[in-house]
Amino acid sequence: MPSTAGTAELRRENAHLADRLGTATAHLGTVTAHLDTVTTAYETLKADYASLKDQLDWFKRQLFGRHSEKRLEYDLTEQASLFEQLGVEDAPASEVPAEEISYRRRRKCRGGAVNDSGLRFDESVPVTTIEVKDAAVEAIPESERVARSARRWSASWRRSGRATG
Repeated sequence: MPSTAGTAELRRENAHLADRLGTATAHLGTVTAHLDTVTTAYETLKADYASLKDQLDWFKRQLFGRHSEKRLEYDLTEQASLFEQLGVEDAPASEVPAEEISYRRRRKCRGGAVNDSGLRFDESVPVTTIEVKDAAVEAIPESERVARSARRWSASWRRSGRATG
């Protein structure tokens, strides 16, 4: 059997833990109420945001959407004139005679332009040929080089989808 001193110690500890449990329960109630308040505020802000976003999208469609210039209608009879407010009369419209201009254009000469046949140089332009040797390519016999490059070209042609059949 436990001693009386041990029992008293256990009762004090039990009372202390019960007190802490009561405090924690009260604190939990406060935190839960605060969480409910914050959640409600969040849901309200979320709904407001969605509403404002819908309004903004509608305004964007009205201003910048297809044929938006047709939606902007102004009644010029209701719009006040700046000059009327200042007391200035409109200047009489003077008739400026239209001048008729007639001319002929000659066709542009494209004889010296670059086309599919490439650039045209005469014999005075120096031509320099630079040969670059690759040791890996040089190790392959000449007959194999042609066959390999043809196979590689044929395979890439088929993969690209340009081959028919």
